[in-house]
Amino acid sequence: MSEPFTILICDDEPATRTGLRDSFNWQALGIKVVGIAANGEEALDIVSRENPDIILSDVRMPIMDGLEMAGLLGKMGFAGKLVFMSAYGEVEYLKAAMRVEAIDYILKPIAISDLREAMGRVIHHIETERRRDDLYIRSLGLLRERFVLRLSMGDVGGTGDLQAQISDMELAIQHDEDIVALVASPDDPMQGWSQAPQLMDSWRRFFDKDDRVPFATLANGDLIGLVPLAEIPRGDTQAIGEALRERLGESSRGSVTIAHGPVVHALDETRYTLPARLLPVVA
Repeated sequence: MSEPFTILICDDEPATRTGLRDSFNWQALGIKVVGIAANGEEALDIVSRENPDIILSDVRMPIMDGLEMAGLLGKMGFAGKLVFMSAYGEVEYLKAAMRVEAIDYILKPIAISDLREAMGRVIHHIETERRRDDLYIRSLGLLRERFVLRLSMGDVGGTGDLQAQISDMELAIQHDEDIVALVASPDDPMQGWSQAPQLMDSWRRFFDKDDRVPFATLANGDLIGLVPLAEIPRGDTQAIGEALRERLGESSRGSVTIAHGPVVHALDETRYTLPARLLPVVA
């Protein structure tokens, strides 16, 4: 079962905020209420702790109204969706709400059917964005893999073109960083591609920095990664190779050999380290 969407309810009227929390069947829509607030100031405090997917907020409130809160949410980097509530006579407030990129609004007094429809629209919007983001992330991963393979073959163009490719793929590395190439190879050649998914997942968790340590799967199922020297504690390539060997071995059905190349001083020099100058890490 997928995780529920989360919502924060913000309204200065106690009966409204508790009534919305307790009287509406949020569970039926796959939504969990993670907090209620009496004004924008309280809401911001809850957002900093809970980071809800949705904020359902009144526009007019004392201390901090919904519009001021919306501006501060943007500065906080809030990525959720904002839905405003407002009375029939507050047309100007609603217009202002739309200018701060509220995704929807509901008129007071709130009808359950209107709230259900608005939440349905918001959830659809979030799910669409998440599918698009997932597709983008998968596509970015494939582009990064191809980039590493091209680097290993020396097919990357000039320095300016290389830096442009790095930017396009949102890699947090520079073309002139000190780099070490690491290759992970299952000792049992019969494993090959069958172990690639497990090795890739373990590699990702070991470095925990996809944008700093790009890697690719070679034709035989081996993994090759380009590791900035700054990401290796004390620059000890041998030690990190051994730690990586142990981690990858735990996730596979057999042992893994790690080999590393010498430190090179630019990404496009990595082709000179493969495969002839790779040195095995000895346990």
